Amino acid sequence: MRHHLRLVALTAIAAACDGDAGSGTSRSVRADVAPDSPIVAQQAGGVRPDAIQAEGAPSSCDLIPRAEIERIAGPLDGAPTPEDRGCWYYVVVDTTTAEWRQRSERAERARASGMDERAIAMYHPTRAGIYAEVDPRGEGMASEERPANTPPGWDEAGASRSGAVFNGRTGHVRVSVKVQQLRLPPDTVLAIANRVRDRVREGPMMHPAADRSGRTPPGQDPCSVLTREEAEPVLGTLVAHPFRTRERTPLADPSGKSCAYLTAGHRVLVLTPVWNYGGIELSAARMAGGMVSQVADLPGIEGDTLEGAWDEAVVDLAGEILLRKGGRVLGIRYLMSSTGAAGAIRLAEPALERMAATRE
Repeated sequence: MRHHLRLVALTAIAAACDGDAGSGTSRSVRADVAPDSPIVAQQAGGVRPDAIQAEGAPSSCDLIPRAEIERIAGPLDGAPTPEDRGCWYYVVVDTTTAEWRQRSERAERARASGMDERAIAMYHPTRAGIYAEVDPRGEGMASEERPANTPPGWDEAGASRSGAVFNGRTGHVRVSVKVQQLRLPPDTVLAIANRVRDRVREGPMMHPAADRSGRTPPGQDPCSVLTREEAEPVLGTLVAHPFRTRERTPLADPSGKSCAYLTAGHRVLVLTPVWNYGGIELSAARMAGGMVSQVADLPGIEGDTLEGAWDEAVVDLAGEILLRKGGRVLGIRYLMSSTGAAGAIRLAEPALERMAATRE
């Protein structure tokens, strides 16, 4: 059964996400992705499917040269120190000042009361420094529309009132910077975050639990449902051939059940084909989210009518579109990609047709 599904707000999507809207082309790339950027030019050819090299998440201690931190904040007190997914760059402080003595006394009182060292470092810090963290997992809630006043180069960003803490995301890569016991202007904190972001390598990143056995995974290849040639008119030039990822994540896994289509700026569309028992998948999403009887009900969509090759659609709480055709379901995570819902729906058409025609 084919449903005529109404698209809502193509105009808004074109303004926010379709860089070539009104140009007479079919491309739906977001306007804030510069097509002539050095990254796009360098990666324009992508890589062969048999030559994809995925690296692990970058070490934050490697993303800012020591000399740069010292120019901003002064001499470092020892080597950069890894912590969690980030890195501390502690700087030398003057321990003869009254301000430092007061901080030290507060820390000693907390220690005497039984507070553990990690809590003391968090709530009564005596060391001054800069903390930088990179998280490529693509977690958190993304919005299709770019928030107002977002700094250039970021899809979303936020800062504390003092400007000492900054969090920003571009594509699936999130960068956090925190300044401790230093008086740096907010523009400087943002500049540090920009520097970290710009030094994160473009290309696939390996999931920490990825299958590295080299064995051929069973079942259908999730990347078989949509070709690079079909994806690029909507997403723009891919920086790598479509690659398998850990299920519903942007991180590479040779045995993964999802497929990523990665463009400049770490923007990624993730497709997850469910070949069997798709109705169960849809029912679970419906229980957690809400039934969408028409594509018109999707956030930020309006305008012309589009005929879809699906029987029903659900949007889950993470914003993933789930489209069912018969017993098969296609999941589309597009909020961290270079296109909007309209582009994602366009890509679903050939993918679902191919899934329906594939025999188990």
